[in-house]
Amino acid sequence: MPWGLKRFQETGNVHFLTFSCHQRRANFNNDAAPAEFVQALERVRRDYGLCVHAYVVMPEHVVTC
Repeated sequence: MPWGLKRFQETGNVHFLTFSCHQRRANFNNDAAPAEFVQALERVRRDYGLCVHAYVVMPEHVVTC
């Protein structure tokens, strides 16, 4: 993790997050992987008290806000 980055996660603002799988591989192209991701997202959302407005799981990437 680089040093000196500003952290904005406690500002109460809406944040947009997107990421792709390593080398844009279609790792979410089956029934089990997206379900596992959604379970992990829900666990993190609950543990940290986050408000997830929307998410989209596509075969090679994920978008949340």
